[in-house]
Amino acid sequence: MDAAHRNGVPVLGTVFLPPTAYGGRLQWTHELVRRGADGDFPVADKLIEVARAYGFDGWFVNAETGGGDARLGADMRDFVAYLRARGGGLRVTWYDALAVSGDVAWQNELNDANAPFFRAADTMFLNFGWDRSRLLSSGERARGMGRDPYELWAGIDVEAGGWDTRVDWDALVPAGAPHTASFGFYRPEWTWKSLPSGGRSPGAFHARDDRFWSGHALDPARPDDAGPWRAPAASVADRSTLTALPFATTFNTGHGLGWYERGRRTGESAWSHLGLQDRLPGRRWVIHTEGARPAVGFDFADAWRGGSSLLVDGTLGAPATIELFTARLPLSGPAVVQLAHRADPGSAAVRVELAVALEERRPYRFSYVPAGTARGDGSGWSTVTLRLGALGAADRGGRTVRALGVRLTAPDGGAVRWRLGGLAVRDAPVAAPGRPGAAGVTAAARAADGAAALRVAWTPPPSRPDAPPVRHYELHQVLPGGARRFLGGTCGHAYYVPALRRTADEAVTRLEVRAVDELYTASAPARVTYRW
Repeated sequence: MDAAHRNGVPVLGTVFLPPTAYGGRLQWTHELVRRGADGDFPVADKLIEVARAYGFDGWFVNAETGGGDARLGADMRDFVAYLRARGGGLRVTWYDALAVSGDVAWQNELNDANAPFFRAADTMFLNFGWDRSRLLSSGERARGMGRDPYELWAGIDVEAGGWDTRVDWDALVPAGAPHTASFGFYRPEWTWKSLPSGGRSPGAFHARDDRFWSGHALDPARPDDAGPWRAPAASVADRSTLTALPFATTFNTGHGLGWYERGRRTGESAWSHLGLQDRLPGRRWVIHTEGARPAVGFDFADAWRGGSSLLVDGTLGAPATIELFTARLPLSGPAVVQLAHRADPGSAAVRVELAVALEERRPYRFSYVPAGTARGDGSGWSTVTLRLGALGAADRGGRTVRALGVRLTAPDGGAVRWRLGGLAVRDAPVAAPGRPGAAGVTAAARAADGAAALRVAWTPPPSRPDAPPVRHYELHQVLPGGARRFLGGTCGHAYYVPALRRTADEAVTRLEVRAVDELYTASAPARVTYRW
């Protein structure tokens, strides 16, 4: 949920009442819609309470247990309407399964059998058997109800076939005409599940995921329509959460083969915590060049911070501009952009420029700000700070950054391997967040192999007007000699360490908890000790 919200994506919990063939019991449907003495729906009240407590955005209601009657259908309609009305902005999506008759009858369109549920809910996910005429009639019916046809999601089941799934794309996104409905993908994590046994590395997943969303050519600006798949990025406009300063990303995908801080590896183990994922580039990967197109993607062999960096690999026969982020960032006089980048050993030299667009137009008209030259001489990561105030003042397009990217040139020719490890935009001095409070071990257990499992908890830093908001918290183990080992991170106020191991037979192991802000500035540590 933290990663989704950071990238502007709402999250719905699922109420699933299974078919009887899969263990469903009609009694559960009756229990869900049971009314209290006052006529309210107690289970709906609890669902609202759960969503608010955990911070997600609503519920996807999927009732697929057959055998009901019209009374049950009416109760379910009223339950959905109640959930939406009392939810205070929580989103309710209805799945096209249960009909107003009370039995399960997938309609594959909006019609008399499911319109009462659509009227009660915010959106409806149409079952997978839709076709052109059904989508067109569904859109007309939605408009007749005073509703937006894009509140209907045309279900696309990719669980088994992924990008080999046969879809009537012309019915959904006809050429030269408005889309007839919204996309409703079912189980796009096929990109992970379909990887062969032993091949489920982070890099393999992201390469596959990019192809699913951007197409075989991996460039939504130049989609490859060969084969049955029509990549969503070629049809659906991208959105952005880059609307206020400061903004920063280290291209951290939320998992990795190690953990890095300022280019130094401080965690040796593979890790996964999607709550630590950054805001990531959307249209992957739009590249403008007159030469051969380099390969661009997330790489896990090295990073500036977190578990991954952006790697550009290939021969640059001409300058290449790589679009990274669309944005609505206000550009003030003090605004600066910071880049952390490097060329891998053996790479040809790479001249780097920041690409900034200040007009809302496609293709973007970029202005370029020199950011130095990276050389593959083993010198490692370098950071550069670029001022943007004059750029904004000189451009008639206004003082709002609409897009950010980089332009790379190989002045001496040859193959390049260049990494972008960090990108930040700010208009105020860097300030550290406050120190977490009341940190301590709230539970512990020793394992037979000598490791200890710990639950570490703390309280947020005290409120202070000059302190930046906390993005997440990070835990480290302090090693003999003062070095630190990364244990994990979270957006919450507690963390489970599954296997803490002491070093050099120490009697006491020291842990540190730090608050980290949007610019990845860390607070002073809150210290915790564990006695063996």
